[in-house]
Amino acid sequence: MAFIDKIWRVLISVKLTISLLVGLTFFSVVGSLIAQQGTTPAPIETLYSPETLKWLVRLGLVDIFHSGYFVAGVLTLALNLIACSIERLPGVWRQAFHTPSKPAPEAVFGEWSEEQKRSQKFLSQKLEVSSKPTVAEARALLKLFFGKNNGASSGGRNETNVRLSGPSFVKESSEGFEMYLERGRYSRLGVYITHLSLLVIMGGAVIGALFGFEGAMQIEEGTRSAWIQHNKGSRLGMRQYRENGLPLKGLLGLPFEVECEQFTLETYDGSRPKLFKSVLNFYENDVKVATREIAVNHPTVYKGLTFYQASFSEASLGKATLRVFRVAKGRQPSSAADAPKVPSLVGEKLPPIDSVERVENIRLNDLYRVDGNAAFKLIQIEKDIMNLGPAVRVQYFRTRTEKKPQEFWIFKNLPGFDFAHRKGNDLHFVLEDTTPIYATGLSVARDPGVWVVWIGCGILVLALFLALYTFHSRIWIRFSEKDGFWVAGWSNKLFLFEPKYQKLLSQLGPFLEKELKV
Repeated sequence: MAFIDKIWRVLISVKLTISLLVGLTFFSVVGSLIAQQGTTPAPIETLYSPETLKWLVRLGLVDIFHSGYFVAGVLTLALNLIACSIERLPGVWRQAFHTPSKPAPEAVFGEWSEEQKRSQKFLSQKLEVSSKPTVAEARALLKLFFGKNNGASSGGRNETNVRLSGPSFVKESSEGFEMYLERGRYSRLGVYITHLSLLVIMGGAVIGALFGFEGAMQIEEGTRSAWIQHNKGSRLGMRQYRENGLPLKGLLGLPFEVECEQFTLETYDGSRPKLFKSVLNFYENDVKVATREIAVNHPTVYKGLTFYQASFSEASLGKATLRVFRVAKGRQPSSAADAPKVPSLVGEKLPPIDSVERVENIRLNDLYRVDGNAAFKLIQIEKDIMNLGPAVRVQYFRTRTEKKPQEFWIFKNLPGFDFAHRKGNDLHFVLEDTTPIYATGLSVARDPGVWVVWIGCGILVLALFLALYTFHSRIWIRFSEKDGFWVAGWSNKLFLFEPKYQKLLSQLGPFLEKELKV
């Protein structure tokens, strides 16, 4: 029993509470300064040297919030909070619900100065009444007043907004009496609701640390994936990813497929990323069942998994934007001003142009039909050829029946090159730009404790409301044939209680004057 008593004394110690809070705060700061696994756009291996990373992993500093010592610290703090609540609950409970009514301190009726009263959370004031009632009359009038104001009489309503229990008489004699009223004893339990909310929040955090997981996906635009690179956390409910029947270490399989239909990148000055987002399609049994758009700080949830837009990378040069000029045979512009301005080689006269079509995001090996007859497709995209800049290799079919297409290069910095070598053709191509195909980087997480945390936050809001807007108050009204009426009040939150105390006085005084004159 002595050993258990020692453990209990340690658990209810305020020193333990302070030590745990300081320790958890310290590790939280460390976790914000050291890159945490699975939370950085770049792999964590590229951020530290091999020797530094080895020690960081060994000490658990790259995954602090899922580490055993952090979870143990949170659980110990929860035990400390529970022990402190149990230790102090009986006394608070007795004070709130079982403490009998008692007379007011004698000093509050005139002996204490105003500063002394306020320091002890007391207020007192003498009610000046022109007519002096007898003890019986005063008792009856006070019961009548508080009966009305607390809704005891028929049609009565609470005019003072101070609901008081009682009244009860705690000190009576032939020369006078003292009436006692009380309100808001339950507000003393607000601190325990706060404790409960903190325990629920900590419980949700522990559930998330033990049963949640975090992973990552890299999906090239236009492709699907059904596996996650497992970074940290539990694998509960997730199957091992297999390839050719063999499990692959560090990879988890999904019960559905994720496709990156489109990736959009907006930049400042063509360099620094301004915004990047992805359009994701979710497939089950090869059938598209959902389409979601995600961006940074705007995740989406599917089948209990949260998908975050985390990063991006260039997968390949896979798209290009062309302008296709249709050449009108035998047609000349009426004037030089009417002729559209098109790029041309020096000294090379281009035929008149009938119309221009801009084709964006042309993918490799996708066939594009022009006027229902001619067609072309890109078969090669290069970032730079012979210092001439970006270029694409095109296969051009003049008719639907043509089996052997023309192949030629189009250079961005040498417009008109293809047309100069293909005289007599109906189409002229100008390369505007080449576009890389991006791979969207997704962070995938499951946190079964998140709703527990939200419930705890809701309880915490209720506890804060009780702490800020409710209070425990007591009122004593003393009457004697010698001194008349005295009204004293006490509250644990005097700043909230005082306006209602003054309002009570402003109503009680006129009521007594009126009734005594009748």
